[in-house]
Amino acid sequence: MIKNWLKKKLLTMTTFVVSALVVEMILFLYLGFGVLPIYWVLDVSLIFFFAFIIFVLPNNWIQNAFLGLVLAFQIVIAYANICIYNVLADIFTFDLFSLVGETANVITADMLFVWPAIFFGLVIAVDVVALIFINKIKVEKLGQRNEKKFIVNAVITFGLALCMLVYSIATISFPGNKEDENYLLSDKVLFQTFSSNKNSLIKFGSYGFYFEEFFRRFYKTDQVLSYTKAELESYLSETEYDPKSTSLFGVDKGNNVLVIMAESFEWYAINPELTPTLYALANGYDFGTKTIEGGKISYSNFDFYNFDADGDGVDDVDENGFLVFKRADYDYDEIEKKYTKNEINLFDNSLLFGTSGLSLVNFYGKSKTDYSEASVILGNYPYNESYTTHGGIFGNSSTNLYSNVNYNFTLPSMLLDTEAVEVANYMHSFNSTFYGRDTLITQFGFDKTLFLDQMNNSIPKTDRLCHATLDSKVMDYYLNICDEDENFMPKDKQFLSFFTSVTTHGEYTRNPLLEEYGYYEFLESEDVNYLGKTINGINNANLSPEMAEDVKNYIASALDTEYMMTIILKYLMENNLFENTSIVFFSDHCSYYDTMDIVYKSLYFSDKKDNKHYSSPIYWERNKAYGQNYTASSQDRYKIPAFIYSTKITDAVVGSEENSHRISKFTTHFDLTTSIFTLLGIDYNPNIYLGYPVVCEALQEDGSVKDLGIPMVVSSTGGIFNNNLFTEDGVRILNKNTNVTDEYITDFTRKQIEYTEKWLKITALYKYNLFYKIS
Repeated sequence: MIKNWLKKKLLTMTTFVVSALVVEMILFLYLGFGVLPIYWVLDVSLIFFFAFIIFVLPNNWIQNAFLGLVLAFQIVIAYANICIYNVLADIFTFDLFSLVGETANVITADMLFVWPAIFFGLVIAVDVVALIFINKIKVEKLGQRNEKKFIVNAVITFGLALCMLVYSIATISFPGNKEDENYLLSDKVLFQTFSSNKNSLIKFGSYGFYFEEFFRRFYKTDQVLSYTKAELESYLSETEYDPKSTSLFGVDKGNNVLVIMAESFEWYAINPELTPTLYALANGYDFGTKTIEGGKISYSNFDFYNFDADGDGVDDVDENGFLVFKRADYDYDEIEKKYTKNEINLFDNSLLFGTSGLSLVNFYGKSKTDYSEASVILGNYPYNESYTTHGGIFGNSSTNLYSNVNYNFTLPSMLLDTEAVEVANYMHSFNSTFYGRDTLITQFGFDKTLFLDQMNNSIPKTDRLCHATLDSKVMDYYLNICDEDENFMPKDKQFLSFFTSVTTHGEYTRNPLLEEYGYYEFLESEDVNYLGKTINGINNANLSPEMAEDVKNYIASALDTEYMMTIILKYLMENNLFENTSIVFFSDHCSYYDTMDIVYKSLYFSDKKDNKHYSSPIYWERNKAYGQNYTASSQDRYKIPAFIYSTKITDAVVGSEENSHRISKFTTHFDLTTSIFTLLGIDYNPNIYLGYPVVCEALQEDGSVKDLGIPMVVSSTGGIFNNNLFTEDGVRILNKNTNVTDEYITDFTRKQIEYTEKWLKITALYKYNLFYKIS
């Protein structure tokens, strides 16, 4: 009977629509996005589009299979988004299919959430039961063929057409007019660019976002703003400021450059008790006078470790030739296997701090490792593009950004072309194929690249990303043990050496490599204290046992970064390179694994004057009111360490007033590239870089001097913020400091638009490959 046939079709269709909406609601409610997307019509029109396709399919396994496939795809993406968002504060995109290996390496059991899986499982179970009952409706196979054909044709003609008409009207009716000064912040532009994946999901829904996201693999949307070559050449000719006029220009001229990107590093990992070398470097410490005794160079205040415990004049090494670390202020009991504090005070003169270099105490970042790394190597980044998700169907096929560009503007290319350095080396403590670095990095101008899978077998390795190796052993080998031609920082050539670490990468489970080399013995000794330590069953920060274990494992991995920096400093000093090397140290992003950037990090944002467990730069501010509540949406969640250490950046350069070596203005990764150029005395075109030197002045028409700087982070993983406020879309403020006024927010919006326009122009330079015009 036609009635039963139609009833069966409509019930199956209804089952899908209701299930799709329920899955969407579970996703949105669980992530705190509301109940349904803001533009729910877009989402619903596509849900009905698929429902009508289900309607026109035959009443058999084909129809049910298609329903199950679409719904399963939605559930998988929804569950992936719940897991990814809770760990990375980001959402799934099809670009991630290009990073399947990388993604699999970082997925762990604690990233999988039970309750959403149960809810989605219930949806599937209800669907299965519903389809079983629907399939019991009897329909005669040969009855009413003409009527069926008419209904199917009508649905195809009107149902599917109506859905696409509603969808099209919805997409062209988003608010946004090119004549409006806030056009770049409009939802029309957001739909064209998907500049914030998270915000796009919130506004357009799973179907609205992923339908477009998939098909944009095969076509390019209209550009938000288009520029001719003539307009871009004019843009390049009218520079914003003269690099040669800045106060830091040429201060480090003739120096080697060492750039260290520390994985998931936090300020709380830098403190005098646990990481004295890092603490000294981050705080501009005076390492004292250089002495030469028996042909060996040393510095009087670099005495945190004793490398010659038996006093034979030769450094103590283990059976593999790696340095043995012995803290000067702790004694080790070989029998008890523990450390006890002695009377030596490593830092007994506060006047030795703040004498050299620059501490970037308002340095922020929110991005994946690959983005942060490329941001410093390039000094810019194409707007809403990804270098490391390229190729294939699911990669971004709109343009071959990573291969069809003249990369003469990069950090290594500029330093080599201007003969500031003779060799540019890159080294990373993980495999070459991760994020496609073996293809990518080699095109950015480095002479040599070296990855873990190419390193000597004496370096300890495991098959897990979070326990891949120890950065200290990698650095020790390629500074002190390897053949001279393999040396990461050659003694006889001016060098740029760029190192990306891995040991502090989460998740933070007990690391067998750290255990083997005695890191836990140090941390678990009674005299060694830190915030979050459990002593006699009592945790000094009231952390849960699980979080306390994560904290210990993270700090143990941070100790390895400390040892790595100590090895570097020792090598530079002993080879007469220390006073002629600029050390640039920065973190790629906060330690988001296991919620440490919320639960543990929040303990440091406090105005408690009795807080004995401090870190840099919180230590400098701990006697002042913080002025806000630290929350998951706080911009200070993304405050991360960065400093530039150079003995040539003295009081005579930056001034002798208190804290003159602290850069308190807002800075981020892009600023490091232009800062290095400026310090080395390399002239460059400011209009092709997204950052500014950390000290940058420009003479105004009225004769006044204006301090220039990056206005905000526009995060590749969602979020727009500076050190005073956080917003997801540039309009709705989610978090702000107490001193933020309405006028400040208006100015923030204006600067965001100007900054986005500059970013789009730089992206157009990639499109036309106009970098070849930069000399």
